[in-house]
Amino acid sequence: MKLAGSKGIWIVWIGFWMTFQSCSDNATPLFFVDVERDFNVEQNLNPVETHFFILKNIPTNLEQNLEIFGLPEENISTIGPADAVLTTVSGLMDWSFVSWVEIYAVSRVDPNRKEQMFFIRSRDPGSRNELRLFNTLADLSDIMTEETIDLEIRLRTFTSVTGNFRARLLFNYAVFDEI
Repeated sequence: MKLAGSKGIWIVWIGFWMTFQSCSDNATPLFFVDVERDFNVEQNLNPVETHFFILKNIPTNLEQNLEIFGLPEENISTIGPADAVLTTVSGLMDWSFVSWVEIYAVSRVDPNRKEQMFFIRSRDPGSRNELRLFNTLADLSDIMTEETIDLEIRLRTFTSVTGNFRARLLFNYAVFDEI
């Protein structure tokens, strides 16, 4: 009985090792696609409410990048969010008024299809001039293969915003041929 139990443990351990080994070998993206969009933030945002910013008709630039790399769309198995930062268009600004942010990719073909791409639940106190966001593990393949998408930015503040400003969202997504 003891022998069968130890064989089972070895089989499970080998299974885990093979799973992690196969994932790490294929985790290198084919390429990254950079996207940038500016939007206005109005003063006096109420800190009790979640504020929505809808950014329309944002080019995904996927087709152009597939062309540059000489790849057909059929080679794509997964598209995932990579890096994102919120900053301002001109000058430095203290982002300490923000308590959390969520960013969603929204399909232009079917607006009911949306995936969370990035978020932040608490700020890095050492970085006040920008907000670096965490990515999710979402597969964005269904949405990012569209020519244009919409972005939904949800933002909540600790305090009211004292003046209008122009924010800039810089993000990229990774294109994989295997998961």
